[in-house]
Amino acid sequence: MAALVSVVLLVAILIAAATALAFWAGGLATKQPTTNEPIAITGIPLSNDYVVFKVLIANTGDELISAGTVLTIAENGVTSTLDTGIAPGEQKVVSFIGYDDGTERFFPTSKYTIYGARVGQTPIVMVAVPPQPTTQGKTNVSWSLMGDYNPSLLEVGDIIYLAWDSDRMNNPDYNIFISNTTDGLNWSPSTNISDPQTNKNPTLAHDGTKFGLAWDFDNGPNIHIFTKDSDDSLSWSGKKQAESEDDNNKEPAMIVDQAGNYVLVWGSFDQGNYDIYLKNATSFITFGGEPTIVITTNTSEDSYPSIIQDYNGMYWVAFQSTRGSGGIWMTNSSDRITWEEPWQVPTVSGAMEPSMLHDADGKYWLTYYATEGSYDYIWILYSEDMINWSPNSRVSEAGVIERSPFIIQDSDGVYWMAFEGAVGANYDIYVRSTTNAMFWE
Repeated sequence: MAALVSVVLLVAILIAAATALAFWAGGLATKQPTTNEPIAITGIPLSNDYVVFKVLIANTGDELISAGTVLTIAENGVTSTLDTGIAPGEQKVVSFIGYDDGTERFFPTSKYTIYGARVGQTPIVMVAVPPQPTTQGKTNVSWSLMGDYNPSLLEVGDIIYLAWDSDRMNNPDYNIFISNTTDGLNWSPSTNISDPQTNKNPTLAHDGTKFGLAWDFDNGPNIHIFTKDSDDSLSWSGKKQAESEDDNNKEPAMIVDQAGNYVLVWGSFDQGNYDIYLKNATSFITFGGEPTIVITTNTSEDSYPSIIQDYNGMYWVAFQSTRGSGGIWMTNSSDRITWEEPWQVPTVSGAMEPSMLHDADGKYWLTYYATEGSYDYIWILYSEDMINWSPNSRVSEAGVIERSPFIIQDSDGVYWMAFEGAVGANYDIYVRSTTNAMFWE
């Protein structure tokens, strides 16, 4: 039997999740878990007798789940003993080995119920871990001796386009560069698509015919949002100012919605502190003449917005804010005009610069970065309803500086993340990809 178990462990296959989270605890609680509250997951056989699967155990309580704790799957008494403890707020993947007694609980489309909502008085979350994804480790796209920052991604056809700002041309001026790839490894030469002076925070969109680019441009005395378009991403029209607000306007994000409208959001200092503003237009030519919609009005600082429209037509804006305890806040609108009062997303402390995605499976993904000691780490979490959220999962490996993530999903279902990473005293743009957004290299 021991030999069989060893063989099974060597060929362990991670299972697919049928249900992401069954309950929430602590500050995320929507109901109190009990010891017989189920989580259904899909099983895959490894042999005629045994199945090995793995479950993510997240300690969302305030007490240590100590080493030696035995976790039990109640349906047939399968257990797993923790070799190391799980501290509050941390998570650990635990292996279970199940015996198939002929009742066909473990064929690929069946459901297997896990129980174990509490260890003593400590609530936990048990999440089925999906099959091992296909991942591509981070690729340095923009290597230079200066600094590259603030990436933006876009898929058009089967091509992934990447834009970012850089001071490589004439420090302290910044220029916008663009590159593209079909495989994430081989990128076209970086092309400067901006004028001199300070051009920062590019965001890309495509309306089915033309590429659109928005960015903030500092031509003194204030910073303003400008746009331009292109047929091929290489030759661009002249720039047009998109807004006429007083003071500084910066950090734009832009999408083309389901009706074909360009929707632009940014942070504006027009009211004496940064708030989130919006404009929409049928083309870049009319951006400047469209009315401005004020999404947030608060004495705190709201900045770095990210906007999506989900498959139901709802618009969502996430942004960095100093209100409350800080971090990432969210609001939504069905018409782009009337917006809900913002609420805070349960991120790690100090979350900054969010990027959002609504994927093909209907999950809402949010990625951001936060400082921890001398390092900056990228984090990710997801929700199926924008109310209940998964535990935060760290994307970055330990001991690195990675900032300003931007996430998309391509037409093949692959998730792409671009970000700025420190190389010595400089920053370069990196891209990583995966078939499961909870698992990155």
